[in-house]
Amino acid sequence: MPDSRATIRLAHLIHGLFPSGKELSVLKQVEALDPGRVDGRIIAIKGVYAVDIERIGTERVISLDHTDGFSPAVVARLTALLRDHRIDILHTHSWNTLVEGVLARLLERGSRHLLALRDEVRGAQAEINGGSAAGQGKLRRQLRGDQPGAPGEIA
Repeated sequence: MPDSRATIRLAHLIHGLFPSGKELSVLKQVEALDPGRVDGRIIAIKGVYAVDIERIGTERVISLDHTDGFSPAVVARLTALLRDHRIDILHTHSWNTLVEGVLARLLERGSRHLLALRDEVRGAQAEINGGSAAGQGKLRRQLRGDQPGAPGEIA
């Protein structure tokens, strides 16, 4: 009997696939996905450097090979990739990919954007979009409409 679960197409947009913490974490996330439920891939703006991508399949890693800051050409290529691969969810992980990801998603008009962002804000660690238990509760209340404010907003 065929599997009735819908396959979700997920793309992780990262600055570059380097042998470091965040990037290797994304690689492990894609590797751990159930291929019957989630078609996961990685899009690296700068490229792929010294990482064993064969373990998830080279066809699941797309390098844009861009090196110099923000570029409308990167947004155009990313928009085309979202359309061509029919991506349902675009997951950005840093400030370095946020602008390109949001613009491409808005131009593509089909996928959803998920932001998981951890960065230093005013010298203190801020966790946006529910990184902490308190943040997760606030995000749930905002999404249900029980609390004013945009999801992920820092109070």
